[in-house]
Amino acid sequence: MLFGATVLAVATSLPEISTGLQAIRQGDDNLAISDIFGGNAFLPGLFLIATVISGQAVLPHIGPTDIYLTALAALLTSVYIVGIIFRSKKQVVGIGVDSLIVLTLYLIGIAGLFAITA
Repeated sequence: MLFGATVLAVATSLPEISTGLQAIRQGDDNLAISDIFGGNAFLPGLFLIATVISGQAVLPHIGPTDIYLTALAALLTSVYIVGIIFRSKKQVVGIGVDSLIVLTLYLIGIAGLFAITA
């Protein structure tokens, strides 16, 4: 579970990361944000595909760690949505306040994942 939530997640996100970085280099922040949020909006649709392929509902079979990671993802996305709405120009250590909050929550979330799986 820990490998999937960290290393595998980064590996599958590499296309979004490279597209986002290039978009930011070109000054197209909207493309970077749309690419990331678009990918995140598509992923829940995979539950439908998994249900169709398996012939049975997959969501009733998810475990506590799956629910935990889903809640963490929803929390992190919510922080960025609030950050987009209120658009603070303040930066801490070279990043926006919303990004610092997300980084902190992610690290706490991964530590919590260690606690859940231990």
